[in-house]
Amino acid sequence: MKVKLTWRLVAALLLGLVGYYIVFQAFYNQIAFKTVFPYDNFADMMVGVFYNFTPTFLQSVFITAVIFRPTKIQHIGLKIAIDALLVIVMLIIFNFAYTRLMDAHVDWGGSAFNAIFVFLGVETTFYVLNFKSSMREAETQKQLALQYRYDALKAQVNPHFLFNSLNILYSLIDIDQQKSREFVMSLSQMYRYIMSQQNRDTVPLRDEMGFLHNYVDILMKRYRDQLTVDISGEDKIANQQLVPYTLQLLIENVTKHNIISTRHPMTVSITIGTEDVTVSNPIQPKASESPSHVGLRYLTELYQAHEKEFVVTNDGTTFTATVPFL
Repeated sequence: MKVKLTWRLVAALLLGLVGYYIVFQAFYNQIAFKTVFPYDNFADMMVGVFYNFTPTFLQSVFITAVIFRPTKIQHIGLKIAIDALLVIVMLIIFNFAYTRLMDAHVDWGGSAFNAIFVFLGVETTFYVLNFKSSMREAETQKQLALQYRYDALKAQVNPHFLFNSLNILYSLIDIDQQKSREFVMSLSQMYRYIMSQQNRDTVPLRDEMGFLHNYVDILMKRYRDQLTVDISGEDKIANQQLVPYTLQLLIENVTKHNIISTRHPMTVSITIGTEDVTVSNPIQPKASESPSHVGLRYLTELYQAHEKEFVVTNDGTTFTATVPFL
């Protein structure tokens, strides 16, 4: 039970108590005196308020302190039972003390009725706030877990990509020195981008597209031009934002799960719209492939964290991913 009293909460409880007292006193007056306003004048009313609101206020302070006290009790029923027992003990002690100190009669029925309503109101407030606090904490933990998994995913993707890239570079060195130099430049720019985006939640689409062009250049050398990426709508790029590496992960997903060869060339289409980016490709599944779609699930959750919907469709012939702008 981690709900704590704050000044704002105290003010809200006090305001609620005043409202409750007005309604309760009017109801009590109607029952006891057959009228809502049984006072002779304003001074008489203030005396009544002092003798009635003061004990109600003190009881409410004690009840609030009991319910919001720090405790390690996690069982709701046990906590409520202990709270109720403490309030009953408080009511008995308080009423006896009030009769001695104020030399005044105590309406035990009205006092108990009042304590019950205050207890129920404060207890309900506590558990509503506790529920909201638990929901916020659960959401925070979910986001932290999601970010951890995404970071772990990037940690797996990047070394794997670097390993493949170095193999490609090794095969190019003796064949085409110019292409080798271009390859090294593209690879260098890619990793400069990766380093610069390590701790960012979103990136400009323009930067992501620059990263993607370098990535595609490397893949085209790797697949010896059997992979083509058609991009349309780059003139529509303005201030749109994406989750980092989204497009790279989608292209990586294509190369991971599909056959790309001379007999089965692959063309990926990327269309940039005003509200989203669409990435689509024909489905050419590898015979032994058992897709886990881990990257796609992480992207879905990451965009959900930004209250956006990352949509994936598969009609059996074409795979399409629609990436919303943030």
